[in-house]
Amino acid sequence: MSSPPPSPRLRLSALSIVVIFLLLPSCATFSAPSPPHPKPHVLIAPAQFLVPADYADLCESLVSSHGFPSARCAPLTRLDWLRVVPSSPLRKFISADLDPEESLLWYYEALERGMSSILSDVAQASSGCACCPPSAPPAPASVAIVGHSIGGWVSSSYLTLSPLRTSVSSLVRSPSGALKVTSLTTLGSPMRVAEGGLVDQTRGLLRKVEEAGRPEGVQV
Repeated sequence: MSSPPPSPRLRLSALSIVVIFLLLPSCATFSAPSPPHPKPHVLIAPAQFLVPADYADLCESLVSSHGFPSARCAPLTRLDWLRVVPSSPLRKFISADLDPEESLLWYYEALERGMSSILSDVAQASSGCACCPPSAPPAPASVAIVGHSIGGWVSSSYLTLSPLRTSVSSLVRSPSGALKVTSLTTLGSPMRVAEGGLVDQTRGLLRKVEEAGRPEGVQV
C-alpha cells in the first residue's frame, strides 16, 4: 500500500529552507552593525491552490529566526483560484492566446492587497517610532517577492505591467514610477515556454510573460 502524499505544510517545511537560502545571500550586507539598508519585507506569491495558511511556518521562520521585518503571503483563498475560469475567454483559451492582464487580474489584486498590508504596517511603525521626530518622512519600504511555482511567473508579469494597462500595479511603484520591489525569488517556476511541448497548459499566458521580459530594476 502506497503512503499518502505529504501535506502542503510538510512540503513547505523543506521549501522554507530553500527560500531562506536564496534570500539571505542577497541580504549579506545587512549583517553589518550599521547596514546601509534594512532587510526587505517578504511577500509570498503562492503556488496553485495554496493559501496563506500553507506558508505560515515559512513566514514565522523568516521573521523570528532570520530577522526579516515581516513576511506574509498574498491573501488568496482556495475559491479565488476558480476565478481564472470566468477570467479566461473561451475563444482565447482554445487558441492559446490568453492575455495576462485579463486572465490574471484576480491574482494581481491579491498581490496588491499584500503590498497594501506591508505599506500600512511600515507607515504605522514609522508614525509610532519614538526616536523619530514627527516631521521625519517614513522610511521607504523595500519588498522581496518570493514566487512559488505559478506565483513566480505571475509575479514577474505583475512587476512588468504598466499602471496604464490595468487597474493594479500601482502600489508596487513609487510616484516616480520606480519599483518598490527589490528582488524576485522564484521556486520551481517555469519562466520559459517548453520547446517542443505538445500542449501549452498556460494557454498562452507564459509565452506572453516571457515576451514581456524581466522586470527592470529588480534582482531576479
